[in-house]
Amino acid sequence: MPTYIRIYFYSFLVAPFYAYLISNELLLVPYYILGSIALILCLFLITQKKVKIPSYLYPLFLFALYYSVWDFFNGRFEQFGIIKLLFKNYPLHMLAILLIIENIKFDKIFIKNLLNGLSILLVLSFIFTLIQVFIDPNYFTTEAANSFDISSLSYQIRNTAIWGYLSPLDVGLSFLPILTIILGYSDSNKLKFKFFIFLSIGTVVAILTNSRWIIVNILIIIFPILFTLKRKKIKTTLITVLSLIIVIVTINNVFNFLGFDFTTYLEGRIFNKSAQSRFLAIELFEEFFPRKPIFGTGVRVDLELSRALAGRSSQIHVGYLSSLYEFGIVGSTFLFLFWFMLFRTLYKNAKVHNQNFLMFGFVCFLLANLTLVEYSIFHIGLLFIIIFDRYYFYNFSHNPLPGENK
Repeated sequence: MPTYIRIYFYSFLVAPFYAYLISNELLLVPYYILGSIALILCLFLITQKKVKIPSYLYPLFLFALYYSVWDFFNGRFEQFGIIKLLFKNYPLHMLAILLIIENIKFDKIFIKNLLNGLSILLVLSFIFTLIQVFIDPNYFTTEAANSFDISSLSYQIRNTAIWGYLSPLDVGLSFLPILTIILGYSDSNKLKFKFFIFLSIGTVVAILTNSRWIIVNILIIIFPILFTLKRKKIKTTLITVLSLIIVIVTINNVFNFLGFDFTTYLEGRIFNKSAQSRFLAIELFEEFFPRKPIFGTGVRVDLELSRALAGRSSQIHVGYLSSLYEFGIVGSTFLFLFWFMLFRTLYKNAKVHNQNFLMFGFVCFLLANLTLVEYSIFHIGLLFIIIFDRYYFYNFSHNPLPGENK
């Protein structure tokens, strides 16, 4: 692996922290910086070797082209200019980083170092979450989110652990995928104590984010555990289930002692009526999508939709519907096909390396778009999922890398 690529991926391990500097000092979006660097590194890599293009990237290439063409018709070109458009072009950034991942051989030492670093990130996420919940709700939070005082109810605050400066969504789209990597590695290597420690950490952080979509996704991550249990001996199954019960009861008692009431939490956050924004999304989609169904509007919220929202929501709050509204049937077909083909690749590879947790890590992203809007998979947790999938696949299948002989 080229040294510059190695350093780039190692930098992901501290990205939640240098994102603080990028956001506060440079006043830029951290992922635009990382994506632009990926684009430069990809272009350099193409000049150095023959590049393999996997089939799942073809629809992403078409989506990147479609997205870029729209920039010349939706006013973004006049607003930003070509340089800034490349800086903000997340489909192009996705294409670049995935081309790099698909054409690099990841060695065992690199993967081992990543596992150690990812474990540290999970522990730090746990520690920062406890600080935000029980000590200071504004600790290591962005200025936009730093608006809570002592009178704020605990379940009203969206705790982002260490991930807020990287992206408000990264506590779900990076933390949870990283959790699946560590759980899969611990399970396959029979590190049961480590497995349950990190499962407990992940469950606590997911619950204390106060985000329903993250809580649903932690249940999706637990699903492979139940699937595996069916194939094990009854004694092992009973011990595992009993351990989970003990962990849940212990967490509940400790949090009650610290003043965190789960009954109030469930009534005030999980079962409140804020989900009505999703019904509003369906209602507005049915009204506005038929007006420009083929190519879309080219923007996420135009003037007409903004008036219809009337402050009730910031957008059509379902990713799949929002994409259809913005990019139409044509552009959304490219985007959805890319997501599907990437999932299918992870699914097929899992049959080879048996790391099913990786596939479910990406399912978190697909499910998230039922309740929020995020088209880009350029989140370090999701990218680590693809890196580990590729490493496991080539080590188990012994398929040659580009430029290598069997």
